[in-house]
Amino acid sequence: DWKEEAAGNRHDNETFLKMVDVAEKLLRREILVRSDKQSARGLVLAAYKESDRKDLIVLAEHYPWKKVLVQFPEPLYVVAPYCDKWAVSAVPIEWSSFTNRKDFPPEWAGKEGDELASVSGVLDAVFCHRSLFFAVAKSKEGALARAEKAISR
Repeated sequence: DWKEEAAGNRHDNETFLKMVDVAEKLLRREILVRSDKQSARGLVLAAYKESDRKDLIVLAEHYPWKKVLVQFPEPLYVVAPYCDKWAVSAVPIEWSSFTNRKDFPPEWAGKEGDELASVSGVLDAVFCHRSLFFAVAKSKEGALARAEKAISR
């Protein structure tokens, strides 16, 4: 500012160059995120197209899938790896909605472990969110079994 100039201290270029470096890092990160989202979009679309059944989509990785799958009327649930377990997610009626096309059975709400295994009939059940949109099992087979049970109800 003018006081720095008067004192013979000109830091404007130094500060600007530091900010250019920060801006470059932010832009590179944003480009990477957008690129990864586009890549995931293609993988989710391929999983949908290649699936023998359209109400249950199985993904090889935990890709961002909502914006892709809500475009199609059939998907009810998505099964994907989640940390060291497997998740089943209910597909919402639109990507920003909290209303599911089909909730998990109400008796699963908020249950965990043995209690959930007992009411769901899936032995490796870990957790079901109380809002009935997300559930976890220890194995892919357990996640698929939970999705099948939810679809058939």
